[in-house]
Amino acid sequence: MCVCVCVRERERERERVMSNCFTVFTDMLMQYSRGKAALVFCSTRKGAQEAALYLSQTVKNFGFSNPFIKSMDQLERLQSAALLSSDKQMQTCIQCGVGYHNGGLCLNDRNLVEGLFLKGDLQVLCTTNTLAHGINLPAHTVIIKSTQYFNKEKGRYLEYDRSTILQMCGRAGRPQFDDSGLVIIMTRKETLHLYENLLGGCEMVESELLSTITEHLNAEIVQLTVSDISLAIEWLKCSFLYVRIKQNPEHYGVRKGITSEQLEKRLKEICVQNVNELAQYGMVLTDEYGFTLKPLEPGILMAKYYLRYKTMKEMMKTPKRCSMEDLLHIISQSEEIAWIQLRRSEKKILNDINCDKNGRLRFHILETNGKIKKRIQTREEKIFILANDCLAGDSVIHEMTLNQDVNAICSNGSRIARCMKECFIFQKRYRESINSMVLAKCLHQKLWNDSPYQLKQLVGVGMVTAKALYLSGITSFENLERADPRRLEIITSRKYPFGNHIKDSLLCLPPKIDIKIEEIDFRRQGNIKLIVTLTRLSTSSPASKRHFADLLIGSEEDNLILFYERIR
Repeated sequence: MCVCVCVRERERERERVMSNCFTVFTDMLMQYSRGKAALVFCSTRKGAQEAALYLSQTVKNFGFSNPFIKSMDQLERLQSAALLSSDKQMQTCIQCGVGYHNGGLCLNDRNLVEGLFLKGDLQVLCTTNTLAHGINLPAHTVIIKSTQYFNKEKGRYLEYDRSTILQMCGRAGRPQFDDSGLVIIMTRKETLHLYENLLGGCEMVESELLSTITEHLNAEIVQLTVSDISLAIEWLKCSFLYVRIKQNPEHYGVRKGITSEQLEKRLKEICVQNVNELAQYGMVLTDEYGFTLKPLEPGILMAKYYLRYKTMKEMMKTPKRCSMEDLLHIISQSEEIAWIQLRRSEKKILNDINCDKNGRLRFHILETNGKIKKRIQTREEKIFILANDCLAGDSVIHEMTLNQDVNAICSNGSRIARCMKECFIFQKRYRESINSMVLAKCLHQKLWNDSPYQLKQLVGVGMVTAKALYLSGITSFENLERADPRRLEIITSRKYPFGNHIKDSLLCLPPKIDIKIEEIDFRRQGNIKLIVTLTRLSTSSPASKRHFADLLIGSEEDNLILFYERIR
């Protein structure tokens, strides 16, 4: 009984605080927006929706004195536009000159709200911080309703970083749209000084080197500028981190009032710890005393492909004879795309894709019992599903945010897979080298190597055209080369000279190569001698980019590479 009373009291307190907060920002909008466009940034999607609903309910009570409706023409346009929305709450808000925007809205509603706001029909837009990046929606007034957001990984509320706050503020008073702008930041008393310093231009900048010091130290070792621990310490002393750690040691987890000797000892501990981590996974070589440092091939590849240490570590820990599915899981868990989040509104479509009723996907997210998982729960699972859907060729995803995630997964995934290929070739792991080589090409082309839509790789051929060609029996480059240009135009419902252009694009492909393998009767100590002859059957166009091929010969039984050469 006491628990229920306590909860109710907390709920009443929360409702009172929220009501006061909404009242304050509503009053500020009335006072400062001056009938011009205003953006209200909220920390959550639900918060943005609640703010818009509260604001629309408030101004609805004003009747014809609604400050966000300037004319009857505007009101008629808003009423017509509201009917186009599939969200009933959105319809109510739009009719009052208010809207809300977040990643959970469907594409049509998002485009509708953005269009109305840009035209000036929608006076106020309540949104999350995602609108601060990428979409150009300028306003006269910007209200940041809260400077905190909930971090799922740490399980607590954190302050927005400096760049995010500045991005929000930058929406106010764009020169080409307005001659002045106003930013109102609502924050707590304890953090007031941070934003006073920020807006005054006197905020102190801190170093972020510690979070990526392993990657930077490895790059210096690879470039041979750091060849021992003493040089690593000297390199660290020349960094901005050393300047700030002396002036603000507590920010970096160092006790205040530390002496120079103790600080140098701390720097040595940082260097030794990171060098040991690199050495543990074969990225650098140290002497028996752990003093001298030499780069090894995995460390060189890590610097070459700009990979994070955790990604490279997982690559080095891969079990023997790992499959392409295992490699795709490693890419899904990589640090390079860890910023991709699983949104609540995306779960249904991801669950439907993973269930795969049409048998499109090559790999699925599975339960521990081996059955297909019905509910996607993590961002790693989301990334794995999106990659599989994209590589299937005929993607069912049409959401803008998911398509942006897919592009990031494929571009970063291709880079990681290329690094995998070179790393496995160095380790002479035959099966893993073949799998990573194929996976890198597939992610680059956004298509599986055995997809029926292979022609989609050509310039000017999209999925609709590739499907039309496939249904007409033109499924390979050889079929396309033999086809008549006019027939191609009829099949694809395209005008002249599309057929000529699509055939010309074949000239950009790599030349055809004939491979002939001969076994010579040369048995010594159980060895067999093979002669591999490569013959170029066609020539590439002089204007096309320079191609190369990987010649890889290995033993599947021993999972061992016997010969490797890159042919240009």
